[in-house]
Amino acid sequence: MSSIEQTNNNLADHFPQFPSGDAEITIRAHYSSIGRYNVKTTTQMGWSLCYVNRWNNGDNVKVAKSCNGAISCTNEVCTLRKNVQLVPISTKLKTDDWCEKSSGQTCHAPLTHIQCSYVAIFTFSGDTCRLTPGHKEGQNVHTHDLFVPKKLSPQQADKLHGMVKNGATPSELQMGMSKRTNNLGNASEIHPDFENIEKLQYERKKILKASPIEQPKMNSLIKDFFKIQEEFPGYITLLWLTKGEMVISFCPPKLKKVLKIHKYPFITDVTFSVFESGYYLCTSVMYCEVLQSHPIVFGAVLDGVTAKHFDFYYQVLFNAYEIVVFPQDPDEENGKNILGFLQDFSQAQHKGFISAYKWQTKNSKEEGLKYHHRKPLGHLGHLGNRILSQRRDSLLW
Repeated sequence: MSSIEQTNNNLADHFPQFPSGDAEITIRAHYSSIGRYNVKTTTQMGWSLCYVNRWNNGDNVKVAKSCNGAISCTNEVCTLRKNVQLVPISTKLKTDDWCEKSSGQTCHAPLTHIQCSYVAIFTFSGDTCRLTPGHKEGQNVHTHDLFVPKKLSPQQADKLHGMVKNGATPSELQMGMSKRTNNLGNASEIHPDFENIEKLQYERKKILKASPIEQPKMNSLIKDFFKIQEEFPGYITLLWLTKGEMVISFCPPKLKKVLKIHKYPFITDVTFSVFESGYYLCTSVMYCEVLQSHPIVFGAVLDGVTAKHFDFYYQVLFNAYEIVVFPQDPDEENGKNILGFLQDFSQAQHKGFISAYKWQTKNSKEEGLKYHHRKPLGHLGHLGNRILSQRRDSLLW
């Protein structure tokens, strides 16, 4: 083994970010398939470089490149400016143009291009590449801070992995709250790029592909429900295990006592990814003034999403909250009065609700149902939707 090969065994593959002062660093050189030196791969250090010059020095090749500086926020109190800065684009002209058209992800203030006078000279000699700073005054100093690293550190990756394995969705990772784990932690605190939902979705997808979340099996799940029924009386409201009509419903008994069902609507949704194929989690949430949040106030595991399943679901919900009829005056505070329900546009859910209402009220005219369905529907404007009044009947029936 030659001496240069022995030396190369101890060489790094890439330069560290922003070597300071007059530091000279030697790494392993990278070459293309045809034997040409590869500056881009060799100099992959995480900062932007602009081509200056190239020349031969005997058997060696020298390439000079200048640092393209950094991008910073003009807002003095922005976390981006205080802690880290962004990598600029390949040339000064493109970078300045991008700054004029863009704004910071955190505070949306204008961006500015911090220029840098550092010049890097790369000398390719055999299997090595040596980095030395420029010889002129100021060419050995970077005038900006570190960049936001493009890749996660091992510590950052472990932290995100733990959050994803808890079952959090990209939206929950951004908000820092999860239905399953409550306080989750904001993903942007791990890495600033996670303010971009697409970047977060990409990293989450990589984690799940490498290590899928194991979904609970129904046989162990049913045993768990029986155990819960023994430990928490009143929590399980129905265990109906007939195939094709299965409903396992639950309702927090203490939570029922503090909810104001005459003031806030039930909001019902179905989640398809909680269990293995063929089983679904249907939940209803409501705003709770005591908790100042929207907890799950009723839910059920279903083995289908037909009108019959939702008929059972709403019948049990009506019984759990002792809902007898929908009053003509929804503002009257009474334990059996209810403001209404918000649903998605599932026809099966809609038909199941009407069937359960008829069964509960023994009233085929459905006047109360229509009145109370309209009132929460009008509030959908607060959620960013716009429903014309003349279209409400077509949406309801």
